[in-house]
Amino acid sequence: MTWSGFVPTPENRSAWLAVRQLAAGLRSAKPRPTVPSLFLHGPTGTGKTHLVNALTNDLRQHAPNRVALLFSAGELSRVARQKPETWTLAADADLLAVEDLQHLTGSAAQTLAFVFDQRLSEQRPMVFTANVGPRQLKSVPTRLVSRLAGGLVIGLAPLGPESRNLILRREAKLRRLAVDDDVLAWLAKELTGSGRYLRGVIARLVGISRNRKGTLRLEDVQRQLGEEIQASRPTVERIAQRVGQHFHVGVRQLQSRRRTRHILLPRQIGMYLARQLTSLSLSEIGDWFGGRDHTTVLSACRRVESSLRTNPELASAVESLQAEFR
Repeated sequence: MTWSGFVPTPENRSAWLAVRQLAAGLRSAKPRPTVPSLFLHGPTGTGKTHLVNALTNDLRQHAPNRVALLFSAGELSRVARQKPETWTLAADADLLAVEDLQHLTGSAAQTLAFVFDQRLSEQRPMVFTANVGPRQLKSVPTRLVSRLAGGLVIGLAPLGPESRNLILRREAKLRRLAVDDDVLAWLAKELTGSGRYLRGVIARLVGISRNRKGTLRLEDVQRQLGEEIQASRPTVERIAQRVGQHFHVGVRQLQSRRRTRHILLPRQIGMYLARQLTSLSLSEIGDWFGGRDHTTVLSACRRVESSLRTNPELASAVESLQAEFR
């Protein structure tokens, strides 16, 4: 993965700039880290892995004397257990990058906190990624959470319609695909997913265009992709599944009569998002969430709206979940 394959958009530009600046500092004759640690967070498909891989590939190409180590959290835990000397390498490398930090557990998380402090004292840069912000990491010790939150923390959001349109146009141009503008506008509005998924859609359109002459028309694309896009629209089931994954709660628990806080809040958020993202009535939403009446759903939505105004962490989580279905 390279810089040229990444399209900066409003949803990811801050992260892109921070990583590019970090690369420039590491390539210099005397490495000068722009920030002690950089923490990128966001849902799957927002570009975190692309940026981290572009950074390490950039160093291998332009600064081969720099040592860059890249691990997934699971890989780091496994390798460090089998080869304890890995921690020494991690402490001494010019760049340490660890992805999917939400999967870091046990002694590995404790040891990483010590390595973090050592690298921090020596001004050796670090990059971390996760699907949530530092303070939402459940399996990471408080000490490490505090260190991570003290660095530069940047959230990446799923692509919005304008950004999807930008990527689709860019890919269509690169592949010399003859397609009407209204086709790309329709796809940008109807599709959700990562840049990788959008590039895959354009590749499919290239295949479709080979079987016909002239420019691809909207009716051609709707005939080929309409059913698939219709199936991907937000539904209360998909919303509940995604909310449950985010808050580590089962869908059946969201539909149950239990009212413990670790279930109640995700259930209320599921109702709120279902109201925002679907055309279901309050009664229909309540029916799905365990047969609750419309006043319960309305109360849940109002509680979430109130919390969003006073709880930035919750607002960030809800915004991220909502953006996945845009």
